[in-house]
Amino acid sequence: MVIDVKLATAQDRSALDQLYAREGHSFQKLAALAACTPVGGILETIFVVACANDMVVAALKLDVGNDPELGRIGVIQHFEVEDNLEDTDLEWKMLNKVVEIAEDKRLRALDTLINEF
Repeated sequence: MVIDVKLATAQDRSALDQLYAREGHSFQKLAALAACTPVGGILETIFVVACANDMVVAALKLDVGNDPELGRIGVIQHFEVEDNLEDTDLEWKMLNKVVEIAEDKRLRALDTLINEF
């Protein structure tokens, strides 16, 4: 199976809805949770997706914001991978894409935030 890791576009929205619904979450609610991030203000929200056979099989949210001491940082949240792909290197491919984005945007740090709900 060929899996393409990329930045999400508007065309991926319904597939993102479906992935997060399969994982028991609402994409709309997750996309609006920027206030949960530990940065001064969110400048940009990016979703990274992995697509196979016209389906999103993994996704994560990357919020870019300003930390008063560090400058521009990224916070990874809502990282979901289809169960049957959890034992592959897909998670690493997704994280490598985030690192690529961080370098392009000149982020000073990356962090993760796990919401328990």
